[in-house]
Amino acid sequence: MAGCNSEHRASVNLESGARVSLAVSGMFSLQSDWHRTLIVERGGETISRELFEDTGWWRGSNLYLAEAGLFVLDEGQNGCIAFRLDPLRFGDKAARCHKRRQTLANKEISGRDDNTRSYVYPGMRYLGRFAETLDDRARVEFISAEETPEIRLPDPL
Repeated sequence: MAGCNSEHRASVNLESGARVSLAVSGMFSLQSDWHRTLIVERGGETISRELFEDTGWWRGSNLYLAEAGLFVLDEGQNGCIAFRLDPLRFGDKAARCHKRRQTLANKEISGRDDNTRSYVYPGMRYLGRFAETLDDRARVEFISAEETPEIRLPDPL
């Protein structure tokens, strides 16, 4: 069973003093299927959003800074979720998934010296990615842009 009813959480602290977490808890399944929740905390306030359940489609979620105070979580096939820090709220109309570059040349991706400038979303800063792990003790992790470059997630359905 894929960690049924156990919760695992990965978090990243943002420069503004906010903390963004992705919590996953196992579904009743023989595979790695998860209930997922996005949690944003700042200054004693917390907002959260249930994400679509992962039944094998999830390939990670990329986190971006679009502009001062607007953050975007790219879910790949499931589109994007946007949130602001001041005031702390979700604002999906600002998510801008439609501005995704359609084609990329290999030279644009390889050999880059700045892993924080997004090559998928012009004008956005790539912060890192929430991804599933094979470690039973920590089934989800946040991998910062400094650790590994941005990957392009599947296009929204």
